[in-house]
Amino acid sequence: MFFSIIVAFNNPYALMSNFLENLVPQIKSFKCELILFADGCQDSNTLAYISNTARHFPQIRLICSAEQCGYSIANNLAVKESSGDILVFMNSDVLPMPGSIEHLVEVVSRMPVPCAAQGRLIYPQNMRIQ
Repeated sequence: MFFSIIVAFNNPYALMSNFLENLVPQIKSFKCELILFADGCQDSNTLAYISNTARHFPQIRLICSAEQCGYSIANNLAVKESSGDILVFMNSDVLPMPGSIEHLVEVVSRMPVPCAAQGRLIYPQNMRIQ
């Protein structure tokens, strides 16, 4: 099953590099695309980092909006560019645990269509569920 991970962001380099360094190793063997929607992001270091990373991982697509349109609109625009059977929306301030995306996609693929699911968000400081 092919799926699309959609991330709308307007973040500095430190946050995006940490996010991608955690996410890319987990998804590089999946049948998926990672759509990164730069929602008015003007940080040239962030955009250069993502562009460079995308050269090494062809499943990454960077879409840039010159003006900030907001989280909902950014996600909707990214959906129009996606080609996955399942859409996985993520925020760039979460670090998925190994296997969690694969498990979520597997669960959703067995559900009746349409459906929605959300992974558990756990605070790393105290391991409590958010």
